[in-house]
Amino acid sequence: MAQKDKDGLTIRQHQFVSEYLVSRNASQAAIAAGYSAKTAGAIGNQILKRPEVRQKIDAATQDLKRKTGLSAEWVVDQLMVVAGQEDVAQSTKVRALELLAKHLGMLEERVTVKTDGLTAEQRTERVVMLLERARSRVGGD
Repeated sequence: MAQKDKDGLTIRQHQFVSEYLVSRNASQAAIAAGYSAKTAGAIGNQILKRPEVRQKIDAATQDLKRKTGLSAEWVVDQLMVVAGQEDVAQSTKVRALELLAKHLGMLEERVTVKTDGLTAEQRTERVVMLLERARSRVGGD
């Protein structure tokens, strides 16, 4: 079993946290930390669920917010400026409005799952995987 430090994390978990803070993508962070690319999605989600990992990520995120002075209010203000500018590409304005609407809960995400030809067990596995992804996005954002 890998040794843990005072934070309760292994060296690989520290690497995962560092990479996750850059990409905010559990699969990419798992691969960068040395986990198999084949199982990176599942491993990344498992690591994110560990309380000591979550605590480290949350603390680093709060520290970054404090150092940079960024807040949700500032980001919303900036998006509103972009959305209201006349000399900005239409696609940029639409993206800013989309992000604002998401932030305010005005948009709902929909997922379509194709299950043709799958067994009941495979369908269940696919739904569980999608739920885990959704939870990690909500928890990670």
